[in-house]
Amino acid sequence: MQTTQSRIHHSALRQGLLFGIILGVLLLVFNLINNLANLDATDKTWLKNSLLVVMIVLPGLAGYISSKETGRIKSGAWTVLVTGFVSAFIGIVSLWVITFLFMDTLSHNALTVIDFQPSGKASMEAFSVASAWGGSIFIFVFSLAFGAGYGLLGSLLGARNAHLPTEFAQG
Repeated sequence: MQTTQSRIHHSALRQGLLFGIILGVLLLVFNLINNLANLDATDKTWLKNSLLVVMIVLPGLAGYISSKETGRIKSGAWTVLVTGFVSAFIGIVSLWVITFLFMDTLSHNALTVIDFQPSGKASMEAFSVASAWGGSIFIFVFSLAFGAGYGLLGSLLGARNAHLPTEFAQG
């Protein structure tokens, strides 16, 4: 028979993988649109702001659902940690694959060319790689640090609102 503790870990892992994959796919779509579509400055700002909102809301929702399901803040925290690592992994890998597969396309993107001109980089390729490094660091830090903060808030709210059978509440 499965113990309460193992059910809590299983639930946290399941929720974390689910939300991590959802957020990772959204990061992949963002990376494709941001790097391959020839957006104007207004569209690019809207796209980036939308991503920031999603990167805040989804970890909070993941933590909330997991903690509400188990009644424990710890399960929400584990869920958010898994969500952050999975989404960061998918987002960073997709960013690098897009950068190297579509280097020629990137060099013809109007906003990328405008950003490249004052950068001081020797070539568009060097600029694109440096930009991918910056994006990778942003994705990792934002996914884990800010995601953990909002995920913990969601976990606190979820645990507070949990209505559990006696078996969970005592375990």
